[in-house]
Amino acid sequence: MSIFGDFFKKEAPLLGLQGSGGGLGFLAGRGGGRYAEWYDNLDPFNDGSQVGYWKMEGPTPQNEHTGTNVTTLYGTPSYSNIGDSQYYNNPETSTLSVGPRPYEAYPISFSIWCYKPTGDWTSGDANQLLVNWTMNSSQRLSICCVDWTGNGQWEWGIMYGGTNHWTFAPSSRPENQWMHMVYSLTGNNDAGHRLYQNGGSALSATNQGGGHGGSAGAMIGGNATSSEDWNGWIYNVRLFNKALSQSEANQLFVNDKPFGA
Repeated sequence: MSIFGDFFKKEAPLLGLQGSGGGLGFLAGRGGGRYAEWYDNLDPFNDGSQVGYWKMEGPTPQNEHTGTNVTTLYGTPSYSNIGDSQYYNNPETSTLSVGPRPYEAYPISFSIWCYKPTGDWTSGDANQLLVNWTMNSSQRLSICCVDWTGNGQWEWGIMYGGTNHWTFAPSSRPENQWMHMVYSLTGNNDAGHRLYQNGGSALSATNQGGGHGGSAGAMIGGNATSSEDWNGWIYNVRLFNKALSQSEANQLFVNDKPFGA
């Protein structure tokens, strides 16, 4: 099965809002909000395990730990208001480079808030990357959503460079609402990995075999060759230097929601 589709682009809704300086919008709704404490927290579990935190808002998203800006690698980022949430999200049709990788060894976990507008489960590339990462200096790691069978049954995925592709049956495929995904990886191609959707129990995993190729990197929303776009929005990405438990995934789901979700 081929997971490399044509590079997909679409009209970004409310694109005219991008000139309004994104950051001002979400700051207006943050002061004293329910999630303000977690929103700015660089050590949410009080154990030093969070090593990267990219707030995907405003015209200059950055790693909150280092102040390093996220830059556009390919495509055109969209900064569009979603509902009444009063902040702007990025990317919809672009690949963003996060700059220096703060961590690239196992175990590792990614916490990601993502969103699919109407119809976006049935359009775009067959493999859509939330994160394209480099492990141990050279291995490509793909944190993704994939239509493995080509019949529209989208699943979450982990693809380990040089080894196997794994898919995870989602607990739901909602549109027009935020989803929270935690990818918890214990080791290279280790069946002890876990995916948690919206803080629930670990999703069922299937080893699809094969050997994952392509170019490694440090990217959000696409890959290093201007394809495999995530067809939707990403709100923030947190990176941890440990495998997160279901309890920790649920804490992030409950306390780290996008404002207005």
